[in-house]
Order: sequence, then structure tokens, then C-alpha cells
Amino acid sequence: MSDSIRSRLPKQLRSVLRELADSWRYAAARREFHSLDDATLRDLGMRRSEYDSYWAESHGLAEHTRKRVPGHFIGKQWP
Repeated sequence: MSDSIRSRLPKQLRSVLRELADSWRYAAARREFHSLDDATLRDLGMRRSEYDSYWAESHGLAEHTRKRVPGHFIGKQWP
């Protein structure tokens, strides 16, 4: 949707459209997540039951509760 059209829509309608688009993105991501096999999820350290929690954290809807160690093995040699 172009910026000129968006600016002419009432604020409430823009809000509803944004919520609808967010719902579509969530549903598509959830379908893709649930298409992963158990071995892949295990490799990622995830469980199917945790999907909503991961989604909420990654979209700023909940406090981050998982430990993150970015780049932990970068530049290190395996023993």
C-alpha cells in the first residue's frame, strides 16, 4: 500500500489492517515452523510447544528469557 493511500485512511482502519497483516504473518510463520521435523527442531534447541514464546520474544511482545551467546564459537578452534 502506498504512503499516499495509507495517509488518507482513518487511523482505526490502518490499525485493523496492521493487525490483520500481523495475524497473517504469524499464521504463515507458525505453519512453516510446524513443518519442521523433530530432528531439525532438536538441532535448533527448540520444542513445538515453545513456538508462541519464541514468537512473542522475537517480536517484542514478551521479555527475552532465553540465554543468548552470539558468536560464542566464532574464531575458536574445536579441541
